[in-house]
Amino acid sequence: MPARDIYKFKPVAYPKRRSHWSGIGTLILLCLISILTLALFFAFLTTESRPNVWRSMFTQTTVGKNGVLFADITLGMSRSAVEKIRPDLMPRRVANGKTVGTFRVDGATHTLWFTGPGQDHKVHRIRIERTYVQLGEDEILARFGRLYGNPVVTDCGRRVFAEGRQCHYQWLTKGGVPLDVHSRVIKDVNGATRTVLTVTAIDAYLEGKARDDERVRLHANLIPGR
Repeated sequence: MPARDIYKFKPVAYPKRRSHWSGIGTLILLCLISILTLALFFAFLTTESRPNVWRSMFTQTTVGKNGVLFADITLGMSRSAVEKIRPDLMPRRVANGKTVGTFRVDGATHTLWFTGPGQDHKVHRIRIERTYVQLGEDEILARFGRLYGNPVVTDCGRRVFAEGRQCHYQWLTKGGVPLDVHSRVIKDVNGATRTVLTVTAIDAYLEGKARDDERVRLHANLIPGR
């Protein structure tokens, strides 16, 4: 019977060690997922933040034949036509003999300039103004960009609005009417920061005609005996 070697070496089975690279890879994957989730979250905020922020100022998402339609009012409408749509219009005579009318829609003040005091005189200028708790440059560009494309003028400093910061944008509507948008940052009586947005549309032809009519009236008043 052969002798048994009781001192024969038997290898010990150690547990299989995982590479440290696999742990780092998992950590990197979790970081990428977190970054992607945050990016999607902020993209959602940028696209849909305060979804009602524009609804009270611009009640429709379409534009009129000249590219301007706010609260169903557009340039070139007669005063009588405006009053049928907006019976709450508050007209007043100004120093140059023309008529200016105002009305409010959900916190936004609409001001209309007419070429004269009569019912058949037409709107040659529209201005809308509203104050927002917070309103960013991206929101302004996105909203008007959807309706009018790229702006032809963009004059704004830092993207973070500071007190007193003013920005000016201009779009050309499909009717060739320039649409000027101004934003300025103010502080209210309580010291809170607010953004005032002003939108102005002007019919150059009607405004020029109104100016010529005003010169004629002034000249007539200067003639003795008139």
